[in-house]
Amino acid sequence: QGAVNVRGGAFSGNLFSVSAGSDAQAVSSSLGSFAAPLTQGHLLNLAVTGTYTGTGVLSVDLTAAGTASTGVAVLVNAVTGYSGRFIDLQVAGGSKFSVTPTLITTSADFAQTGAAAFTSGTGAVSLNGTTTVAANFAQTGAFSFSTGTGAVAINGTTSFASGKSVSSLGGLANFDWSSSSGTFQTGTGNISLNGNVITGISQSGGVGITTGTGAIALNGNTTLAVGKGLLVGTATTTGNSIKVVEFGTCTSAAAQQTCSSSLGATTGGITWANLTTTDVITIAGQSIPGAAGRVCVVNGISAGTSFRIDCSANPGIVWNVMVVRH
Repeated sequence: QGAVNVRGGAFSGNLFSVSAGSDAQAVSSSLGSFAAPLTQGHLLNLAVTGTYTGTGVLSVDLTAAGTASTGVAVLVNAVTGYSGRFIDLQVAGGSKFSVTPTLITTSADFAQTGAAAFTSGTGAVSLNGTTTVAANFAQTGAFSFSTGTGAVAINGTTSFASGKSVSSLGGLANFDWSSSSGTFQTGTGNISLNGNVITGISQSGGVGITTGTGAIALNGNTTLAVGKGLLVGTATTTGNSIKVVEFGTCTSAAAQQTCSSSLGATTGGITWANLTTTDVITIAGQSIPGAAGRVCVVNGISAGTSFRIDCSANPGIVWNVMVVRH
């Protein structure tokens, strides 16, 4: 039993009431004061033994105070160095929400709704679990954004601000776009491919490709489009670019041998319809003529049909023929 006991049965008003008809005369005044040199126990204990469905075991009602009131509804003040909990909300003895001088701790979910903002201080913020953002994520100022060592998935279209770049800090980093069927488009600036290029390169439009001064190896078949030329060692394209190089054969049966499609199997490899009078034709015998001193030259090119090999005597051999069109 306590020193002062207030008992009652069923009640509809206040079982215990303390009121004042006028304002307090000092900031330290109180309607009720509880003080004791406690090291344990409770200064005030509120206990409910029934099936409680009320609106608050402890109620602080400021509705009659008016909108001009600026005072504090609940004040907890401790001495410097206090390390206990200002408030501790528990379920079955287990803490669900607590506040200490340095930390706010909760083991429950944190849910915020409506248009209210959530702002942190200047200290680090740690989100240790999976984080889902249902709206935009915006960062301002000169701060950086760093991820951990796990994979980062960017599922939407991504844009970089003007003048900003993407750089690797070294190591075996890759830029892999191989699973995409989309395009990769650059601007008008230079592109540096400093390693080997292992896939085909297809270029369209009227732009050119210029290499440096190093060697270029064309390890596969190389084709020039019809009507296009290969310009070697000159600053002008007029009449100097190589357009076609053909290799074929022609067999001499006389001192003056006309090589054309009419020779049938004794000639081949030459596209006769494309011959021009400006072609450069070179011949080399596959064997030695029957007698020495038989000089042979190519002349008499007939555009689109034939050319003639003139010899001092009939060599009777097969000629290797190279036609260079420029």
